[in-house]
Parts: sequence; structure tokens; C-alpha cells
Amino acid sequence: MAQQMRPVIGSWYKTLDADVFEIVAIDDDDGTIEIQYASGDVEELDLEDWNERVAGPGEPAEDWSAGFDLDSGVEDYSDIDISVRSEDW
Repeated sequence: MAQQMRPVIGSWYKTLDADVFEIVAIDDDDGTIEIQYASGDVEELDLEDWNERVAGPGEPAEDWSAGFDLDSGVEDYSDIDISVRSEDW
């Protein structure tokens, strides 16, 4: 069995299989932990699964944003008009 550690939202961990993931939510009422792998896959673990599968702290994947599809194709945002005018309301 892996060492028991407390999950922290926003922290990165690794599984016994060396998969890297981030804690994205913790539901204390249900006793569940929502994790997101560097690939973008999301999984929910209960505390028993957490204690059995987590090997320890991990480092964010080199390209951790790849699984989140964050690339909008826009390289430079300086020419985008983001001004808010009262007539827009």
C-alpha cells in the first residue's frame, strides 16, 4: 500500500504507475477527490482508492496544458478589443 497523504487542490501527484495528475476538486461530504491527468482525462477517486493508488507528490507535466485544449490559435492578444462600453449592456 502507498503512503497516505492528504490531497490538496491545485497540487500535482503521481500514481504507482507513474501517471501524473492534478487535484481539481475535493468533496468532503462525499469523500471523493476529482483528479485530472496531464492528458486531460478526469477521474473521481474515493479516499480508499486515493490511499491505494497515489505514490507521492509529482511535478506538472512539461506540457500540462495540452490536455486542456488551451491553444486558441491566437499568438498575440494585444489587438483584441476588450473595452466595455455602457451601450453594450
